[in-house]
Amino acid sequence: MTPFLPFGRPAAAPTVKARLTAVMSEVRKATREAAQTARSDARRGKGSYADCLARLYEEWIRFSVGRARLIHIASAAEAGLLSLHHLQLGEQALEHIDDHAVRTLFWATARRWQQAMPRMREAST
Repeated sequence: MTPFLPFGRPAAAPTVKARLTAVMSEVRKATREAAQTARSDARRGKGSYADCLARLYEEWIRFSVGRARLIHIASAAEAGLLSLHHLQLGEQALEHIDDHAVRTLFWATARRWQQAMPRMREAST
């Protein structure tokens, strides 16, 4: 159903840019939540902050489905904790996603990760 503005005019559909902005807002929210949870877990002696954060992303990505999985994957990329395995799980989730903004987010995340890999290898040697 199309939303209506006063006087019966249909509201304009959100632009691609507006949808991408909304999706990125979800990613940032997930990143903040992950950091807060990892800090809390580390304070309770469940491991170092880095270990808690990595474990949290692994659980989120492994056990979430659809759109949520793709949001968590982008959040893991922001935190520098994305792996090839995560991207493979994301590709599986794409089969059930029709939202162009979320699909675009996933492929941009995958592309940036792929481009960063050679630089990460050089830095570690």
